Amino acid sequence: MGKGSSMGKGSSMGKGSSMGKGSSMGKGFGMGKGSSMGKGSSMGKGSSMGKGSSMGKGSSMGKGSSMGKGSSMGKGFSMGKGSSMGKGFSEVPLYEVARKTIMVVA
Repeated sequence: MGKGSSMGKGSSMGKGSSMGKGSSMGKGFGMGKGSSMGKGSSMGKGSSMGKGSSMGKGSSMGKGSSMGKGSSMGKGFSMGKGSSMGKGFSEVPLYEVARKTIMVVA
């Protein structure tokens, strides 16, 4: 866990999980094996991330939110209270998709 990171009461992080500088996890939060949270990311009370999930720099998830196995959230993306992302789902800003598409075409 990076500098200034915090985990609330009853929180858990699986094997190989990482949290960037200034990240925070609310009470009862759980991260699966190999999950990662970027610098300044935050997850509310009771949130969960499945095995291999990732959150980009500055991302946030509201109270009770969940991310399925292998899900990913792009830089600065936010999920509201009670939101959920299914297994293998990815949410990336459109400019990232466009940039990657251009790179592939090139």
